[in-house]
Amino acid sequence: MLSDGIYNMGYNPYYLSQKIQTPVYTVGLGDTTTKSDLKIQQIRINKIGFTEQNIPFSIDILSENIKGKKTTLSISENGKSLYSSEISINKEAFFLSIDHLLNHLPVGVHALDFNLSIIDNESNTHNNKQKVYINIVDSRQKILILSAAPHPDISAIKFVLSKQINFQVESYNIREFKGELEDYNLVILHQIPDRQNPIQNILKTLHSKEIPVLSIITNKTKLQQFKYLEANIAFARTLNKSEWVEMAVNTDFPLFNVSSDLSDFLTSVPPIVSPMIKTINKGQKFSLTNQKIKNINTGKSAIFFTENDNNKYGFVLGEGLWKWKLFDYHKNGD
Repeated sequence: MLSDGIYNMGYNPYYLSQKIQTPVYTVGLGDTTTKSDLKIQQIRINKIGFTEQNIPFSIDILSENIKGKKTTLSISENGKSLYSSEISINKEAFFLSIDHLLNHLPVGVHALDFNLSIIDNESNTHNNKQKVYINIVDSRQKILILSAAPHPDISAIKFVLSKQINFQVESYNIREFKGELEDYNLVILHQIPDRQNPIQNILKTLHSKEIPVLSIITNKTKLQQFKYLEANIAFARTLNKSEWVEMAVNTDFPLFNVSSDLSDFLTSVPPIVSPMIKTINKGQKFSLTNQKIKNINTGKSAIFFTENDNNKYGFVLGEGLWKWKLFDYHKNGD
């Protein structure tokens, strides 16, 4: 066996050699001399940034056998300097992690060059530089969650949306909200309108201002009030009860691409508690998922979308989405 002593895939050959009945003779190859080198090991920077906001970045720098020398870390775009810092290397095995902020950049995609100045006798200078791309967008999309009472679904939705760097999420009890609906790009209604909170004026404003709405409907939702939203849909309660339903993904869903990962996720998540209602279509309805009961696709919508001129609406018929978050964490650790 000819080897430098390092195995980088499969099983350790030392242990495998003990399982065979023939002798193994080894010949060592390679150079044990440690070479002088300086390199950028890793750069951490968001892929999306926002106007008027500084851009955080983190960079890890490694070096071997160049103690006592100096290098300069520079960040530039099209030759224009954005950042520069001199680094003194005080160890033979040197490591440095730098966290800093770049000044805000204009809207658009930016190619940033990270570079460490070359030191004499470096064995490899190609690893002294890296290029990263960042997309600067106008502003965050503001999302408002309005509800009648605390609910684990609200916490789960807010947690998931807040992980997206381009979303700014706020949640309020409907009786405490004093802001302007026009300030938001999406409004999520959880359980409302209900008997105590008919929100007729809010529904009218959402429609007139053409603000997209996602409604999560439970058994407490007052269905008749949706006429003020003018979402080209009406609801009729068949029984004042709820039932457990699973998701059956509609393979012909046209509004956006449903990845195989998303499809697999939706068909695997725990069932939700759905009110026993029927939908009355007044225009086109686009169902992402249908209700599946006892492994039978009922053909009734579970998650669907409608449009009315420039108004866009989404509906989730049921509660228990917080279990989907726990399921995802159990499956993916996230």
